[in-house]
Amino acid sequence: PALAGTTLKSRFILNYRAQWPSLPGEFATYQVSFDQNLPQANSGLGFTALLDKAGAAGVQSTNLNAMYSYNLQLNKEWSWRTGLQIGYGNRSLDYFKLVFGDQLSETGYIGSPTQEQGLENLNIHYVDVG
Repeated sequence: PALAGTTLKSRFILNYRAQWPSLPGEFATYQVSFDQNLPQANSGLGFTALLDKAGAAGVQSTNLNAMYSYNLQLNKEWSWRTGLQIGYGNRSLDYFKLVFGDQLSETGYIGSPTQEQGLENLNIHYVDVG
């Protein structure tokens, strides 16, 4: 967060990463970010958005963050830059794409529903502060 607005001009960034494309399911990360220097306030503002998909089980993470930085000039040579970030996150898993031991036999997948308990709430929302 302290690096938000460290360049003299606005900065817009797009990132994409595909990992292990030969495996089943998608292992991909998408990210977009923007930050702006506010020299009159010795500050910077920025945001990031990230979506991460991992594998055939539908594991997905989403993060949205806003950032603020402040630069305190101590003397001609030294300055202190600090930052604050607040964000929202979500992690989810598609329970119906998982295969458990009770769904397998010696010959393979038998297709019956699992008897596993406590897996109903696989969608977690949270606030992240840094």
